[in-house]
Amino acid sequence: MNHSEDNNDYNAFLKEMADVTPVKRKILADIQKSQAVTPGQQVRKAAAEDTFTDPNFLSLLNPKMVRPHDFLV
Repeated sequence: MNHSEDNNDYNAFLKEMADVTPVKRKILADIQKSQAVTPGQQVRKAAAEDTFTDPNFLSLLNPKMVRPHDFLV
């Protein structure tokens, strides 16, 4: 492709885009987020900060291997 073909393509593009206008944006209200801490936020924060101890004393780290016909007690 030579320079004149590039220029023709560019001019054709500009001709097609001549009547294109930007999409109009809706004007949105400026909503201020409430700074007050809600009871739900307090509960979620406390739950996230709580140290979790697993009540299940069984460990998955070193389970005892059993054979297919062993009785489990």
